[in-house]
Amino acid sequence: MVTQTIVDYRRAIDYLATRGDIDTDRVGLIGYSMGGHMTFILGASEPRIKTIVGCVVPEMAGVLSAASTFTRSLGDKPLLMMMAQKDKWYTVEAARQLFKSIPGYITRNASGRQVAASFSVKPLGELSERFNIRAVPLWFNTMDGIPPTYSGS
Repeated sequence: MVTQTIVDYRRAIDYLATRGDIDTDRVGLIGYSMGGHMTFILGASEPRIKTIVGCVVPEMAGVLSAASTFTRSLGDKPLLMMMAQKDKWYTVEAARQLFKSIPGYITRNASGRQVAASFSVKPLGELSERFNIRAVPLWFNTMDGIPPTYSGS
């Protein structure tokens, strides 16, 4: 299922590349829960993805397709990771550990540029569609050269 989903997403990007009204140098990716998990896999394997937002990303430790398996392959792509303070399935601490496993969180990329990486913990209501309609486009548009940050409890 995971492999076919990633293939489908890559085909969607192929289609976007055929459209003259799409700037393929600015393709971003956002996903919630399992979709957030897919942002790590697709972001690591698809060079046309330029920036990533993963919300309430499940970390399935010990599973071949665990999100942490792909953190080293994210390269220097800007990443915003958001977690709800209280989630039925995933803990803030698990999300924090996943974020801290991203090399860009603590290092610079091969060219010496700091990787933009942010982790934010919000009440569940603030992770709603309304919050992201406002916040995520602003974040996508300000990604060049921002140093890593960490906020939240």
